[in-house]
Amino acid sequence: MVCGEQKRSCTEKVLLQCRPSNWCPAALRCAAAFVLQGLGHQERRRLGARPRHQRGHERTPAATTSAYVVSPQAEQKVAGRYELLQDKLANGQPLWQRSGCGESSWIYSGANGRWCVSAHKVSEQSFNCSWAHIASSKAHAGQMPHLVESAWVSYHGEEGWQTNAEVKIQLSIDPPPQVLHVTSPNGKQRKAGTFELLEGQLANGQPMWTKSGNGDEQLLYSGADGRWYVSGKVEPTRKNFNCSLGLIASAEPHGSIWPQLIAEGGWQLKADEGWELDSEVRVAVAREEPPPTLFVTSKNEHQKMAGKFELMEGLVNDQHIWKRVGSGYEVWLYSGTNGKWCVSGHRASEQRFDCSVGFLCSAAPHGGSMPHLLSRGWGVKTDDGCEHDPGIEVRQSSPAPPDMLYLSSPSAQQRMAGAYLLSTHFANGQPVWKRAGSGQEAWIYSGLNGHWYVSSRKAFDKEFNCCTGCVMSVFPHGGAMPHLADSWQFKDDGCWTPHSDIELQATSSSAPSVLHLTCPNQQKKEGVYRLLEGQLVNGQPVWKRAGSGEENWLYSTEEGFWYVSTKVAEKSSLCSSYTLSSVQLHGGVLPHLCSRAGWQFNDHIGWHHDPEIQMQTSPPEGPAVLHVSSLDGGLQITGKYWLVEGELTNSRPFWKRAGSGEDVWVYSGVDGYWYLNTVLDGEISCERDDASDTCDDSDSVASSCSNRGKTPAVLTVTSLQGGQFVTGKYFLVEGKAQTPVWKRVECREDSWLYSRNSSEMTR
Repeated sequence: MVCGEQKRSCTEKVLLQCRPSNWCPAALRCAAAFVLQGLGHQERRRLGARPRHQRGHERTPAATTSAYVVSPQAEQKVAGRYELLQDKLANGQPLWQRSGCGESSWIYSGANGRWCVSAHKVSEQSFNCSWAHIASSKAHAGQMPHLVESAWVSYHGEEGWQTNAEVKIQLSIDPPPQVLHVTSPNGKQRKAGTFELLEGQLANGQPMWTKSGNGDEQLLYSGADGRWYVSGKVEPTRKNFNCSLGLIASAEPHGSIWPQLIAEGGWQLKADEGWELDSEVRVAVAREEPPPTLFVTSKNEHQKMAGKFELMEGLVNDQHIWKRVGSGYEVWLYSGTNGKWCVSGHRASEQRFDCSVGFLCSAAPHGGSMPHLLSRGWGVKTDDGCEHDPGIEVRQSSPAPPDMLYLSSPSAQQRMAGAYLLSTHFANGQPVWKRAGSGQEAWIYSGLNGHWYVSSRKAFDKEFNCCTGCVMSVFPHGGAMPHLADSWQFKDDGCWTPHSDIELQATSSSAPSVLHLTCPNQQKKEGVYRLLEGQLVNGQPVWKRAGSGEENWLYSTEEGFWYVSTKVAEKSSLCSSYTLSSVQLHGGVLPHLCSRAGWQFNDHIGWHHDPEIQMQTSPPEGPAVLHVSSLDGGLQITGKYWLVEGELTNSRPFWKRAGSGEDVWVYSGVDGYWYLNTVLDGEISCERDDASDTCDDSDSVASSCSNRGKTPAVLTVTSLQGGQFVTGKYFLVEGKAQTPVWKRVECREDSWLYSRNSSEMTR
C-alpha cells in the first residue's frame, strides 16, 4: 500500500514530519493508532479522527483466540500453540503468547509492519522492535497471521533470512494422540513404556504425556530447544520446562510434528560422551502387538521354567503378561518393577507382580521390547543381578512336537515300551504323549523338575504336578523334545540307574506287514501273520494269523511279553494254555528280532523253551525237494516236487511236481493251510461248512477221478532237508471242485475235514 494512494489523517500528517526515514506506511498507521489511543474524545475530533461508529468498516479483522506455529525445517523452537492476550496490542495489532510452561515466545506485529515470531525478550522492549526467528516476508497490511498470503522467512545465521515454504501459522492442527508407546531396547529402558496425554497441560507450546510406575513419573515433553524429550518429572518441573532435559530425545527439533511422526532413526540416547543416535528407539500410537504364544528354552540352568506360554488378558507394570500352559507348576513371564522381563513361579503372582522376582530375566531392562525381540538376550537371576546365559531363548514359535514317539527299553522297564501318540494335554508347559492302543495306560510328560518322565496312570491322576515315573531323562530337557534327550535312566529299587539301551525316537520302528511263524510243536499256530493296520495293544502293533482255521493273534501283553494266543489278553495271566510267548520282556523290540532268548510255549504243565519256534519277516526257507508218496496208488501225483525259486503264493514258497506229466502243486492256501492240487489256486480255502455239506459226496469225487485211476485218500510229504512246516500227512478233501485236493493235517482234531476213508485210516 502506497501512502499517496490514500488520504492521510491529521495524526498521520503530524507523524510524517517526525518519523524515521525507514518507517513504512503500516508502521506509520500503527504509531498513529497508539497516539489516538492516548487522546481524549475531543482531541481526536480536533485532529480529524472520525467517531468509532463511523469507521467500523475499517477495523482490523477479528483476531483468533489461538494459533499454531508449524515449522518443521527451521527455528522449530518457537513452534507450538499460541493464545491471544486479551486487551493487549503490540504496535496496534493483536498479540499472542505461547501456551503453557517453558520459554516465552510471541507472535506480534513488529515495528517494521511484519508479523514476527520470536522467543527473544521482546516483551522487555515493549515490542518496540522487529526481532524474530520467523517473520512474514512482507508487511501484513492488517491481515491476521493465518491469513498472510506472502511467504514466511526464517533466519539462518550467516545465510541470513531465507524463504521457508513449510512454515505455517494455522488456526488448528491434528489433535495430539491420547496414548504414546515408547520403546528403547538398547538403553534408558526405564524411560520407555506407555505415556498418556496430560489434558490441558502444555510445555513450550506443546502437549505433554506422562508415564507412571517403576518408582518415578516420566514425562514426554517439548524442550526449550524444540526437541521432544523423555525425562523424569522433577527437574523439568522445577525449571518450569524452560529447559532441554532428558535421556531420550528427538535428534532434531520437531517443529510441531507429533512424536509418533518422527522418522525412523530420528531418536537419540544420552550417553556419557553425549547424544548417540539409536535406530531402535521408537514412539508409536499403537502398542506393539504381543505374540499370543511364546516358547522359553533354558538349556543350562533352571530348565524347569521352560515351556509354552500363552498371553493373558490385562497388563502388569504397563506390559503384557504370559502364563505357562497346562497343568503342573505355575510359571509366569512378566515385566518386573525393575523394567526387566522375568520368568517366575507362583511367588510373583502372590505379590501381584509388584516385584522383580524370578529365576530367569532379561539381561537388561527391555525398554518396551517384546520378550522374544531382546537384543541383549537373557540371563539367570543372581544375588548380584543377572548373569548372561546364551542357553536361554524366548521364541515366538517352536518346532512342532512329533505326533508319535517310540520308546524301546529292552533291558529295563520293558513294560513301558511302545508307541506314544501326542495328546491334547500340556503339563508344566510341555506337550504330553499317551501310549497308543488298548492295554495299560502310560504317559510321557515333563515333570516339575524339568526332566522327561515315562509313567503309568499315577502321573495323570496327579495332573502331572509331580515327578512320578519309572523311566526319566538323565538331564533336564530345558525345552528340548523327548526324542532329543541324550541319555535315559530307569528306576530300580528306588534308585535311578542310567542305561544306554533306553531309546526314544520320533518315529517307531517299521512294523513288518507280514510275519512267518514256524512252530512244529504247535502247528495250529504256524503260518502267516498279517499286520492289523492302525491297531495297537499296550503301545505295540498287532498281527493276526491269515486265513481260516484257528484264529490267533500276535500282540504285546501289559507285562511286556510278545504273545501268540487265540485271544488278545492284556495280561498274560488271562491267557489260555497252548500259548506262545517270548522268553524275555521285549522292551519295544519287534517279534522277529527277539532271537536272543527265543520263544516258549505253554501247556497244561507249564512253560517250555522251544528253540524250534521261529518268527521271521520272510518265509521259512523251504527244502529244495519234497517227496510225495502214497500207500494207495496215485502214481500221477506221487514223486519229486521241486521248489519254485524266487516265487511265493500267499507269502509262502510252493513246489511243482517234477517231470513232463500233468502239473501238480504243493502250496499254501489263503486260509494258511498247505494243499496239494493239480491247480495252483491261491484262493483255495476249505472251511468246516464245505466239509459238512459235501462229506457224503464221495461218489462225485470218485467219478471225477475215474479217468485217473485210483485216487489215494492219504499222501505223505517228506523231505531230507527239513521243512517240517510243509511235510506231513495230506488227506483228501471231499467235494472240492472237479479235481481232487489234499490238505495237510496239522493235528488229529482236524480229521473231520477229510473223507470217510481218511478218517478210518487215522483211527
